[in-house]
Amino acid sequence: MHTTKVNKQMPNVTSPPSHRGRMLAVLLAGPFMAQADATIANLATPAIHTNLGASATELELVVGGYLIAYAMLLITGARLGQTHGYRRMFMAGMGIFTVASLGAGLAPTPLILIVARVIQGLGAALMFPQALTGIQLNFAGPARTWAIGYYAIAASAGAVAGQLFGGLLISANLFGSDWRPIFLINVPIGVAAIGAAARFLPGDTHRTTRRLDLIGVGALSVAVLLLVLPLTLGRSAGWPAWTWLCLAASLPALGGFLASQRHLAATGGAPLINLHVLIRRPVSFALLALALATGTYYALLFTLAQYLQQGLGDSPLISGLMLVPWVAAFGAAGQLVRLLPARAAVLMPTAGCLLLTGAYLAISITLFTGNHDQTLLIVLLGGGGLGLGPPVQCPHRPPHERRSSRLRSRHQRGHHHRDANRRRDRHRWLRHPLHQSRQSAQCDPQLRHYHCGLYRHRRGRNHRCPHRDPAQRGSQPARSGGLMSRRGG
Repeated sequence: MHTTKVNKQMPNVTSPPSHRGRMLAVLLAGPFMAQADATIANLATPAIHTNLGASATELELVVGGYLIAYAMLLITGARLGQTHGYRRMFMAGMGIFTVASLGAGLAPTPLILIVARVIQGLGAALMFPQALTGIQLNFAGPARTWAIGYYAIAASAGAVAGQLFGGLLISANLFGSDWRPIFLINVPIGVAAIGAAARFLPGDTHRTTRRLDLIGVGALSVAVLLLVLPLTLGRSAGWPAWTWLCLAASLPALGGFLASQRHLAATGGAPLINLHVLIRRPVSFALLALALATGTYYALLFTLAQYLQQGLGDSPLISGLMLVPWVAAFGAAGQLVRLLPARAAVLMPTAGCLLLTGAYLAISITLFTGNHDQTLLIVLLGGGGLGLGPPVQCPHRPPHERRSSRLRSRHQRGHHHRDANRRRDRHRWLRHPLHQSRQSAQCDPQLRHYHCGLYRHRRGRNHRCPHRDPAQRGSQPARSGGLMSRRGG
């Protein structure tokens, strides 16, 4: 049987604002670095091919191995933060990520580089979800909304920073190191982040002692692997039969995972995913909008980098700078979402997806018609960033204060109604003939048995009869026949 350590997860709002600002900066280092390394290798694939002699499939694994490991264990990383503490998991994930970055920067062969990238993805899956957990536990009210806005900006800016600084480091070719600084730069940043986390992040007091659902971890990992692996390697491999078999097998694997989560929740366990939350329509639609928006966003990053560098002959630095308007518009959308009321915020994911779709369509028409006006492309990218903001930030938006107060008032009214009903029932019982004949019922055993049976018949069999014989209290009564065949007192 699982046991849970009782800890009220109330936000730690007693720390001064300056300390919480440093705390937020440390937490945001996780999503920023994780997203940066998700895109930084896109620009280095030509150099890796030349320097290490990597094949097309190996280059796909250099980029996709990180994403596969990251996607497989992201939910598990969030769960580990609950069981072992978000501070501990943040530092552990950052440590794994830093060591793997060192190995990737010094890799002598494509195989070692691929292994290092996979380990990097594991570390990113551990440290990324702890940022949002730390925000939920240490910020409240408007401060939480402000922190979540910066969280979304850091995640999006990290992806663009990977393109920007990756292109800058590759173009600089520091000490003849070619592409290696794009991974080695994570080492000093990671060491500094671990030291700052040890100093500024509060101790782990919000932990649960429930065991990790290992069956769910395995089932989810298999389902994600069957889906992501063929999508990553299918194009370069020519879409052989095994890719289609994996895609087909991913659906029953996902169904098995959901069935295991439902069974574990029904038996009182601790599933990885709370399915009761996911089936709510606002949550499911918001998560669907988030998945579509972020998935197409990463596809745009890869496609745009290839188009600008190989199609137009721009440098990696110019390719990264083209995406700066996207991040600026994304930040502006985050500020807009903060100011919206709760009713309008519900509609923002849909509006953002429509705006994002229009931006993608306009960008595609511009590129396919041969219009190479980069000013127009910058404007369209800004519109795309504005459309990406609401789908990404609205699912993390805390409940409106007025809605929270309404829920609290309903809860209090429920307590008042319950107490009033108890007083009313007691008043009725005091005036009831059964209560008035209590003394005689206690004297006559047969009359006592009759009154107890009638009392249970009127009040329900789970109520204790006030006429029970003190000698029989605590013992199991015998059944009796007749009209009053319920258990007597």
